[in-house]
Amino acid sequence: MPDEVGAPAQYGPRVRAIGAFLVGYQHLPDERAREALADLLGVGMSRAPCSPCSLAPATG
Repeated sequence: MPDEVGAPAQYGPRVRAIGAFLVGYQHLPDERAREALADLLGVGMSRAPCSPCSLAPATG
């Protein structure tokens, strides 16, 4: 794994931004946001701590 990878699963800034957008701006429940990420991007997320609601806002 590259040195910058600090956990088994990490999501890039775009996935974090989309998750934050779906939950924060579109007001989707966490489960529906996870389903949307899986359907649209093929990204599987567990309920916690990787739910879109808990993702830090993306920068960059």
